[in-house]
Amino acid sequence: MSKERVVVEATVVHSTDDAVLLDHGEDEPTWVPKSVGEENDDGDWLVEEWFAHQNGMI
Repeated sequence: MSKERVVVEATVVHSTDDAVLLDHGEDEPTWVPKSVGEENDDGDWLVEEWFAHQNGMI
């Protein structure tokens, strides 16, 4: 799997030690493990491309 990251515009709905629930404009928010995504300086999220594709985030 590719480790390349893509920018996802999203809002944090909930956060735990291991994951973040992101509202990215789809019907349901998506749980994103912190191991595959992180917030950047602009407030957007950098998410590994394979995960974003698999979960309809891009």
